[in-house]
Amino acid sequence: MIERSGGRYYCSVSGALPEPFGGFQVLYRADITARINEWERGDGAMMLLGGLLSLALAVLLLLLLGRLFWPLSEITRLSRRIACGDYADRLPEQGRDETAMMARSFNHMASQIEGKVTELAAAAESRQRFIDNLAHELRTPLTAIYGYAQYLRSAALGEEETRFALDAILSESRRIQVMAGQLMELSGLRGGEIGMERQDLEKIVEALRSTLAQRLWERGIVLKVSLEVKTVTGDHFLLQSLLLNLIDNALKASGDNSAVAVTSYRQDGCPVIAVTDWGKGMEPQELERITQPYYRVDKARSRKDGGAGLGLAICLQIAQRHHARLVFRSAPGRGTTALVIFTAP
Repeated sequence: MIERSGGRYYCSVSGALPEPFGGFQVLYRADITARINEWERGDGAMMLLGGLLSLALAVLLLLLLGRLFWPLSEITRLSRRIACGDYADRLPEQGRDETAMMARSFNHMASQIEGKVTELAAAAESRQRFIDNLAHELRTPLTAIYGYAQYLRSAALGEEETRFALDAILSESRRIQVMAGQLMELSGLRGGEIGMERQDLEKIVEALRSTLAQRLWERGIVLKVSLEVKTVTGDHFLLQSLLLNLIDNALKASGDNSAVAVTSYRQDGCPVIAVTDWGKGMEPQELERITQPYYRVDKARSRKDGGAGLGLAICLQIAQRHHARLVFRSAPGRGTTALVIFTAP
């Protein structure tokens, strides 16, 4: 037994002796105070050391958990910013571990979201601009028709004045009809299948030369044709409409007694059709917008010629349906070249 007496510790051991000394007992008592004090000091040191080690391990564990869960916290933070419309921030992509892979995946997702949102915003802006331009284009002929109708109704007119008012109404009505037809054509180009067959480019251009012969003769404009590529794959009527619109725009941009050139050649093994004029040319900012519906570089000229401002928008749709790119190169005073660049031989 261990006992404490007078502030000291004692260890006592007692027991009976075997026979023939069974009537005797042995008692051993030792002072173990020094041992107990030494153990208590060691125990205190061990507890202190254990506490320090536990604290250090807790700090290390906290740092480790913070390092492990930091990407999740950042993802949560960035997700909230993305939900609020801020798509610019990204996670750091350091290392090749799972955390870096997760960061790369999240950044790719954020980039895709930013791209889609940008596309949607651009589409919404383009749609609104289209509606605004359409309303503006319709307002002029409708105002004219209403004005001349009121004029016919309220005034006592002679035969010549009546004919003049009716001709004006018919002219503005025809303009709305042309606009509606082009809108239907533009809408139809966005869906459905088209026939992709080998087309004789020379026959298409010569047919257009015959169609435009009167205008070319009246203005003294020469249509120069040089076709290295004789055939292209596509729809006959759509290709004819595409080239007619491009040549028509070139004629409008050209002065009298000038020339317009239609050429074809190969670039990287694929056909390219070019329509070139040597007219006024355009500024770089105009080139970015000329395929937008109802956009006009020269608004007064286009209205006088009866255009609805949809020709190049239709050209762009036709080119895209043929898996081709429509590119314009121009400089003020040096004319314009419209390129239809096919992506297949």
